[in-house]
Amino acid sequence: MVLGLLAFCLPAIAQVTSGTILGSVQDTSGAIIPGAKVTATARNLGVTRTVTSSENGTFSSPTCQEPLTI
Repeated sequence: MVLGLLAFCLPAIAQVTSGTILGSVQDTSGAIIPGAKVTATARNLGVTRTVTSSENGTFSSPTCQEPLTI
C-alpha cells in the first residue's frame, strides 16, 4: 500500500523536444505564392528541412528546439 502511494507522489517530468513552424508566403504586394520552397536550417545541428507552400501559400514544417534560420 505504501509503495503504491509513493508511486503517485513522484513528480512527473515532461519536456517538449519538437515543434512546428507555420507560415504563409507572400510577395511584396501581399499576393500569395503557391509552390514556394521554404527552408529551415539548424546550423549547429547541421539539419535542414525544406517544404513547399500549398495552393493558398501556407506551409507547415516540423522543427526542433534549436535556433533556426529561415
